[in-house]
Amino acid sequence: MNDLSWMKIDFAPGKITWMTTDADYRQEDMLQVEFPGSVILDMGWYEGTGSYKILVVRDYNWDSPVYSVSTADEKQLKELLEHGRDWILDNCDVKN
Repeated sequence: MNDLSWMKIDFAPGKITWMTTDADYRQEDMLQVEFPGSVILDMGWYEGTGSYKILVVRDYNWDSPVYSVSTADEKQLKELLEHGRDWILDNCDVKN
């Protein structure tokens, strides 16, 4: 059974620009949230490593994420995404 609780997170002041609607949602492009100041939170499934990756990038610099965490356990996604959101709010200048 897929744990979809992460789909209900409030990312304010970020705006969801992409969220998968696939029932079988393990794919590289699952979630992208854009925050003010060119900050992006991104999540995807990477078959090669068998894990979900959550990244925070600034100024579209995908080669050097400022925050990165991964897990193979989908039950951790909500907690890890909330932590990524909170990291952005604490460490990036993202005004409402």
